[in-house]
Amino acid sequence: MIFGPDGALYGTTLEGGSSGYGVIFRLAPYPNPCETALCRWNETVLYAFTGNAAGAGPSGNLLFDQAGNIYGTTQAGGSEECRIDPLPTIDANGNLYGTTWEGGAGSCYAGCGVVWEITP
Repeated sequence: MIFGPDGALYGTTLEGGSSGYGVIFRLAPYPNPCETALCRWNETVLYAFTGNAAGAGPSGNLLFDQAGNIYGTTQAGGSEECRIDPLPTIDANGNLYGTTWEGGAGSCYAGCGVVWEITP
């Protein structure tokens, strides 16, 4: 889990959600002050993964860019369904960098992985 720019907690589940492929969620305390250790939090599902091109099995850390957009990785999904390193990094210009465990030239399961960059 990670604190977002709004002070709420953000995280993922590997499974669950409406399709069973995991979710990205936000947890925020109720607006009224809590006087016990058993305070409730508001949970909001921001995205429920649906598999295939939409991704499945989110894992690793979430990242926020300077505009507050959320980035993360999934274990499967996308056009090639390659597994991605769960720890992407972001530089000062907003570029994301990471690696895949599989993929590259040929099919995803034939390659030995790639280093990737996503630019804004």
